[in-house]
Amino acid sequence: ALLTDPDFVRECFKRVDEIVVRQLELILTYPVDAHLVTALLSMSSGPIMSDELVEEFEFPYLKRNTDMIRSAGAIASFHCDGDNRKYFPKLIEMGIQCVQAIDPCGGRQDIYELKALYGDKVALHGNIDCELLMSGTPEEVAADVVEHIERLSVGGGYICSSSHDLTERMPMENIWAMVQTIHNIKCCV
Repeated sequence: ALLTDPDFVRECFKRVDEIVVRQLELILTYPVDAHLVTALLSMSSGPIMSDELVEEFEFPYLKRNTDMIRSAGAIASFHCDGDNRKYFPKLIEMGIQCVQAIDPCGGRQDIYELKALYGDKVALHGNIDCELLMSGTPEEVAADVVEHIERLSVGGGYICSSSHDLTERMPMENIWAMVQTIHNIKCCV
């Protein structure tokens, strides 16, 4: 519909946005430390639509929501699945303070590279690969968590968690390995 009936899409965005704004206004009346915003920007292979469409259909809403959150004194955290490397400068420019999930995308989105490029400007949240959580051993999961924390905690700005939702396909022992390692690791930050 973005190509064949953009007016329909504009009207849908407008209506959804009215609900989102009212919801965000209500949420921000409570003492909230951080709030998660999202946009449809990417899939695992990269951007999901052209720059022009992102500029029209996603960034204006994302910027306004981010401004509302920051004006309320809360942290604006951004969630989007997929490879979002291209958008980091724009997200930082619009006031996003944390980017959540950081899916490895089969090795295309390297969190260590993102930390080197943007770690002094935005916190990184996630990146424990869900593929590893599904098919690895608890020992492999624990080793990956240790590596992430040791390499990314320097200077702060890293929240260790999975790269996506936890699912029933993940063995509980792998989830516990991640959680227990996060809680037990001794690291100087």
